[in-house]
Amino acid sequence: MESGGAMRHASLPGWLLIAALALLLLLPAAGRAQSGMLCDVCGTRLTGPTFETVSRDEEARRIVVCEACTHIPTRCFLCGLPVHHGFRELGDGRVLCEHDIPRGVLDPATAMEVFLSLKPELFSMFRDLGVLPDRNITLRLVDQRELQSVFSNTPGVHPDVSLQGLTRSRPAGRGVWEHEIFLCSGLTRQRLAAVAPHEFTHAWVRENTPRDRKLDADTEEGFCELAAFQLMTERGQEWERRQILANTYTRGKIGVLVKVSDDYQFHRVAAWIKGGVDATLESDRPDRLIAMKTAKVPSGFLVEARTRVPDTLVLKGLSGSGAHRFALINDATLAAGEQARVRVGDSNVVVRCEEIRQASAVVRVAGSPGSLELQLTPRPASP
Repeated sequence: MESGGAMRHASLPGWLLIAALALLLLLPAAGRAQSGMLCDVCGTRLTGPTFETVSRDEEARRIVVCEACTHIPTRCFLCGLPVHHGFRELGDGRVLCEHDIPRGVLDPATAMEVFLSLKPELFSMFRDLGVLPDRNITLRLVDQRELQSVFSNTPGVHPDVSLQGLTRSRPAGRGVWEHEIFLCSGLTRQRLAAVAPHEFTHAWVRENTPRDRKLDADTEEGFCELAAFQLMTERGQEWERRQILANTYTRGKIGVLVKVSDDYQFHRVAAWIKGGVDATLESDRPDRLIAMKTAKVPSGFLVEARTRVPDTLVLKGLSGSGAHRFALINDATLAAGEQARVRVGDSNVVVRCEEIRQASAVVRVAGSPGSLELQLTPRPASP
């Protein structure tokens, strides 16, 4: 009988066999109700066709939905599932389902708590990379309608069809900046923790890039996403990491910058953002990361700096491997053969990195007669 049955299946017309296979593939997504099952949306007992779906949030919940609920047009802002009862409608027309009401951040104090929790990690990430925006940031939690209004009235902002945050910066005189960071209400704490670093990085870029630095808009957005990606990696937020990589918002620049950061270190990418020659980085030319603008030193400046530099230049770290090694000297990351303006106390000097050794870097300060070897201070042994 088993052999005969197999022969009968083998003799089915080709189109019917293909249709049967297609139906089998669809069974996990659509099926018949089992006895006692309830629709996860409306709560009624399932009697007809059912549909399984996965919510679009970090919980990845598998939901069984009756056919009637699949036609409900109103969807939860967070999970994207249809809502039937127990939902909350926000002032801008968005809704949160019963499950997501406690998860959506609607209180400005909670948003500030999330933002403040990120600061130590952000400050560590951007340590020795210039000015860190801090007390000159005003955080605002706004609904989607207000966020879109701010977006429409802010010139030069990168277009975004799924707007969740925005930074508006303005000079306040004498090199001082003021920043407003707008975050969309209703996001989860985890999503806010991924959006806020992106917006903080926009403020950092405004504070630390000179006016003549021409930076491609997609590349700036990609760098802001890179900062968020780095922080989500450190926090073990795999869902948010995947969301950042899958987002087409940066037109592919996030992928390029993640790869370059893996190869050359985040510090080096940030230094390039501040003083690189090119407006963008391409996947086939990551080596352009070491192309930095050469600073001109004002006359008379080096005379004062000659006696101070040997005591104040510090080799803070070495990174990379092989032909891609870098030395972190004060606030500048240099490759061998590269020079840049390095901050020294309240002033700065032009330093050229001549060689990077196993635990030291040989540098020459512009205007000085000879080279100087900076030793990497060994870390104290653990007790």
